[in-house]
Amino acid sequence: MPGGVPPGRELDTLLNFRAVAGMKEAVEACYRLLRGETWCAFLIGGFGNGKTHLAIGTLNQWTMSGRGHAFFAKLPDWLALMRKHAVPDEGQVDSEYLLDNYVAVPMLALDDLGAERATEYGGEQLYRLLDRRCDARRPTIVTSNAAVDALDPRIVSRLREGLVVCRSPDVRGKL
Repeated sequence: MPGGVPPGRELDTLLNFRAVAGMKEAVEACYRLLRGETWCAFLIGGFGNGKTHLAIGTLNQWTMSGRGHAFFAKLPDWLALMRKHAVPDEGQVDSEYLLDNYVAVPMLALDDLGAERATEYGGEQLYRLLDRRCDARRPTIVTSNAAVDALDPRIVSRLREGLVVCRSPDVRGKL
């Protein structure tokens, strides 16, 4: 099982995702990522249409196939962790060590890009993570509810290869 998956979401898979209109391309992008045809899937669109389910489902399929460790993180939580370790207390790991570990994880999903509190430090850490994963072509899924033009263009440029605009309505609680 991937690390970081929120309780109650452990059983999300690509097979039990109920694809609604406007999400077929997102499902296909996740399968392309699993097949190694692309290094990223960048799922962007409205709230409650299943982007997080697809991200977790892709991680679950990755680990079940024995391809290595996978990790899921809500982006605001990941940045809070990085800030906490920016100036480590005695005996605590520093943010460089953490960053290196997130760069190295075989499959990573970052959920809710654009929901984080924008700071110079956070933007720099996110850029460094995604730039290094892009250079290494390490499988990465990023989800966002924000408009593409509201996001850091350096980040969007790196993720553009996997960009899918999800045009499904909010179906949370309706499935």
